[in-house]
Order: sequence, then structure tokens, then C-alpha cells
Amino acid sequence: SPIALLGQAEQAARQGRLPLASELVERAESLLLTRSTIAGTETVPIRDGAVARMAQARVALGRRDVNTATALMAEAAGMTRGMGM
Repeated sequence: SPIALLGQAEQAARQGRLPLASELVERAESLLLTRSTIAGTETVPIRDGAVARMAQARVALGRRDVNTATALMAEAAGMTRGMGM
């Protein structure tokens, strides 16, 4: 699940394994992007909410900013829980 992947990514980031953390965030993001959609909205890109936080987390990981990245991952996980995933 996206929440489990984000938890693993947070742990990897805290352990300094930033490439793995980035990969796990990307997997979680992919799961959200391939979710079921409401008919008629399948061509509308998702650029905010949890997906945006995950993209921001990956950018932060690229800057080696672990504190910001893990905060964004936690925020994305919270939003994902709210989506029932």
C-alpha cells in the first residue's frame, strides 16, 4: 500500500539510504496515480494533495534534506489515509 511504502521510505531516509527512500516514494506515488478514477476524470492529471507531497519529498531527498523529505512523506501518508488507501 502507499502508506506502507511511505513508512519504509521514511525509515530508509532516516538511515541515510536516500536512493532507496526515493524509489519507495516513487512506488507509492505510482500506486496513487494508478488508482480507480471517476468516469470522465481519467485525463485530468493529479498535481496536488498526496501526489504533490510525494513529488516534493523526492526533490528534498535529491537535495539530501532528510528532515523536509520525511515531513512531506508523513504528510502524504496522512492524506492517503484520508483517501481510504
